[in-house]
Amino acid sequence: EVEVLGYPTGGDSLSVTSGVVSRIEIQEYAQASSHLLAMQIDAAINAGNSGGPVVNEDMEIIGVAFEALEGAENIGYVVPVTVVQHFLEDIQRHGNYTGFCSLGITLNLLENTSFRKSLGMTEGQSGIQLKSINPTSPCREVLQKKDVILEVDNIELGNDGKIPFRLGERVSMACYLQTKFQGDCVSMKLL
Repeated sequence: EVEVLGYPTGGDSLSVTSGVVSRIEIQEYAQASSHLLAMQIDAAINAGNSGGPVVNEDMEIIGVAFEALEGAENIGYVVPVTVVQHFLEDIQRHGNYTGFCSLGITLNLLENTSFRKSLGMTEGQSGIQLKSINPTSPCREVLQKKDVILEVDNIELGNDGKIPFRLGERVSMACYLQTKFQGDCVSMKLL
């Protein structure tokens, strides 16, 4: 259970709306022109409490309310505290905001058994295939189109491009890469 705290339009006192976290996944941050980790909640987020803290049952801040889904009732999104902490640490490390890391690649998911076999993958292996590498990608000199990535920093990749997150949950590999900072190294196990 979570609570969104703030001062919505039309009131002078603190408003508290309650709900639960429905999902955690990559979402578009329209204001930042980025796709980053976000939490979807069913607590109302309105003008005034957007930008306010979202707390858990222990009153620990777990994120910042940032938008509601237009045309839907009680679906809102929260910037997780890990994204906020990364932003602040980036500024502390570099003196300015340098952004969230990305490999600069597009992927082929390997959910088709026959496709995996054609690539020489064994039954127990999982991973993703590089479809293309952006010209400005930092890994352009190391990776090649059609490489198959099996692990990132010793974390096994699923055939859907996801990695383990919390107990029984999985998130996109991009969520993990976005925890890195400019200049950090990432190890990969290739087929």
